Amino acid sequence: MKQNYKKFHLPTKLISIILAIGLIFICSSAYCQEDDPCVKKEKWEFMLTPYFNANSLDLDSTIKGTTADVDLDFSDLTDDFDAWGASALFEARKGKLGFLFNGTYIDIDGDFNLDPPTLDKINVDIEQAIVDGALMYRIFEGPLRKGCYLKTTLDVWGGARYVYLKQEISPRLNSGLTTKLDKSKDWVEPILGARILVRLTKKISWLAMGNVSGFGIGSASDKTWDFTTGFDFRLFEKASLKLAYRIYDIDYDIGSGTEEFGLDGKMEGPWLGMTFYF
Repeated sequence: MKQNYKKFHLPTKLISIILAIGLIFICSSAYCQEDDPCVKKEKWEFMLTPYFNANSLDLDSTIKGTTADVDLDFSDLTDDFDAWGASALFEARKGKLGFLFNGTYIDIDGDFNLDPPTLDKINVDIEQAIVDGALMYRIFEGPLRKGCYLKTTLDVWGGARYVYLKQEISPRLNSGLTTKLDKSKDWVEPILGARILVRLTKKISWLAMGNVSGFGIGSASDKTWDFTTGFDFRLFEKASLKLAYRIYDIDYDIGSGTEEFGLDGKMEGPWLGMTFYF
């Protein structure tokens, strides 16, 4: 059952704003004005980043062999759906070694209004929790040119991801009768990731990070991948603002026929985070 909505695309104006902010910082900040931008720190550093995603959805939700097509942009979610979530990234680092813990929870619940004569509307509820734990290793740290700036760090990590997925589809007939299909699964899968950060000026850095998990091992997803890129603005000594764009793609399916359960598709949209340094 499909409700046609206009797919979400990052507006050209928003792209222009992000690039303009980056250029302003680049043009207004002098290079190598920080006290010790090239000094390597050998003590433990801790970073906490709560973040928020304004996602659009293009998903196929399958429960007991019945598939609902969820195709919504962010304005549809805020207008017609109850959608909320909580996410946070924690890192601990000393020298080249570090640890990463990332947790995210989303709950999307709402109705599609459909045309007669078969169905009046359908309710879809998708609840997902993800917890990543990984060991990080810094394979490169240094300037890309002579001097301190364009200092670049490249980290890789490997670990495990725990996923809890609950889905519910409730078609409602014109007669008023309703039926409900619901099921939940949880699993653990391996995860590999990488992140590059390039310090452009004293106040701004460009970052790109991504991970791949699943690989069809055991009950894991066939493949799940996540990619985020954007800018980090160092507002204060102990805090920075991150503005980016994130794409999350999942391909999970288990069982067949009336026992099939799965989630396949993509969530994407602007990503906003605040990092606190300890």
